[in-house]
Amino acid sequence: MKTDNHSGASEVLGAVILIAVIGTVVSIAGVAILSQPPPEKIPALHAEIKLLGNTVMITHNGGDALQEDQMKIMVDG
Repeated sequence: MKTDNHSGASEVLGAVILIAVIGTVVSIAGVAILSQPPPEKIPALHAEIKLLGNTVMITHNGGDALQEDQMKIMVDG
């Protein structure tokens, strides 16, 4: 009577591969669900700030265009 000794090894190998595939899928899904969205684009700005007596002068010297409705200037909070 001839016995096949390789069938036990192939079942174990198949189970290990299945666990590895399931672990990979769960890891990818976890990263996709728990990762944060990319930040909004922050405009590039090169500005010169001068203090003239009681007046603060801000001069836009380059970078992205700034829209008036998208800009805030805060002094002391």
